[in-house]
Amino acid sequence: MKAVSILALLVAVAAAAVAVVALLSEDEPEEFTLTYTDADADAGVEDSGIGTPRQLGDPGSGTALSIPLFDEAEEEVGTLNAACIQTNDAADHECLATATIPDGSLVLDGVLTAGGTAGPPGAVRPGAVIGGTGKYEGAYGSFEAVGGEGGGARIYTIEVKVP
Repeated sequence: MKAVSILALLVAVAAAAVAVVALLSEDEPEEFTLTYTDADADAGVEDSGIGTPRQLGDPGSGTALSIPLFDEAEEEVGTLNAACIQTNDAADHECLATATIPDGSLVLDGVLTAGGTAGPPGAVRPGAVIGGTGKYEGAYGSFEAVGGEGGGARIYTIEVKVP
């Protein structure tokens, strides 16, 4: 009986050691940043209304956007395509977007204001990276949209981690 207890203890210690080694040797996730800074008020942005035209301020109205994305070296690497639907009288828009970049894509979700902006200068609207495809499968992270001068400029920063 004592031999069985010692064997069980050895198995438990071995299992714990394997778990600790696995945790310590786990690779750090790859991290990168994608950005879009719209200093020229809508430079490179394509947008159009979705569905029947409504007055600005009507819940249910929406905008489709296509925005170029740049890597840390300021090279254009892809496109962010988003559909944003206004959800309340405060002009909040629920936006679902796909960032198409080399070797896959990323999916983002967040609440912005009319036209995919963060709102007035300095206003920050956070969002989430909720997944990816290809090389970015399992991606997670966050993004920020920051209101620029005049309330119309857009500054997006997407922080991504891939396991």
